[in-house]
Amino acid sequence: MANNTMLINFKPNPSFLGRLNGSTKVPLFAVVLTAVLMSFDIRIIAPILLLSSVALSTLKPNKTILKASMIFFVVLNVINIILFWLVDPNVGSFYLGGDRTPLFNVGNMVLTQESLWYLSVRFIKIFTSFMVSLVFIFSITPSQLAAGLASLKVPPKIAAIISLTFRFIPDLANDFQLMKISLQARGLELDASKVNPLERLKRNITLLIPFLLTSFNRVEVVANALDLRGFGHQKKRTYYVEEPPTLADKLMKGLTWLCLFGVMSYVIYMNTLAPTQDMWAFWK
Repeated sequence: MANNTMLINFKPNPSFLGRLNGSTKVPLFAVVLTAVLMSFDIRIIAPILLLSSVALSTLKPNKTILKASMIFFVVLNVINIILFWLVDPNVGSFYLGGDRTPLFNVGNMVLTQESLWYLSVRFIKIFTSFMVSLVFIFSITPSQLAAGLASLKVPPKIAAIISLTFRFIPDLANDFQLMKISLQARGLELDASKVNPLERLKRNITLLIPFLLTSFNRVEVVANALDLRGFGHQKKRTYYVEEPPTLADKLMKGLTWLCLFGVMSYVIYMNTLAPTQDMWAFWK
């Protein structure tokens, strides 16, 4: 069973995506995310959103963590979209061109169809990139991530640093919780129902110094252990978790190359062959 009790998995997920090699997942994620970030065409974004939703359901992530992440993301980006519109109510007309088609007034400001469409597509685009990132996070382990980065010619030291960072996050969170419990046992009140938010924030800040000292000590121990084992003395290294590629890996790598070719062709076409073509033609 994959460890889905936290956002970071240390055991491979038993799903189809979880069984793929890190050298397959990382390039696929990079290409798909690039396709989302470089396009405002809903005809490209919507299928990726649908596929990422299906992929996420097959991973069977922890529902509590998934729900909390979704709520936090949606609330944060709804606020972002509202502020974006408040700064420039005519943002839709600027990007789509053409006449303004008012829908209704909000005080002295007017919400137009063009602005509503632009902001909706913008939100869907950001949400799609978030979904793709969730699929990647829930389907990969730190060791697979390091192996995948190494397959993209990232230096082994950088790949190892990224992998260790993800491995340390749960331990650091646990250390922080233990410190809070220890201080509460000594009489420091941190209960939200008994202490006002500002005072609670100040008391939590007092945890930072011992927490940082503990973190630095942990980093030093790991660095010394790696140095004693000769880590980084060679330009290349192997990863014991990286198994020989299966048929599924080969098929997904082929799909990755196909997606990369499609993304590059789309970008070249939109920027050179058809510089005047409206990317929002689907709206019109």
